[in-house]
Amino acid sequence: MEVIASKTGFYGQLREAGEVFEVPDNEQKSSWFSPKRKRGKSAQGEGEDAQQGDQQLV
Repeated sequence: MEVIASKTGFYGQLREAGEVFEVPDNEQKSSWFSPKRKRGKSAQGEGEDAQQGDQQLV
């Protein structure tokens, strides 16, 4: 499964926060990474609009 690091950790090599990498589906859970959520086309489009809106407010 594809996971994303929430903070620095070690899995085969040093992984930095935000890094996406693969682990076997049966791998034990860890506190520093979690499954990456898959987004559909409509959800992705909404996310981009929301990010653009957030940037305009800053």
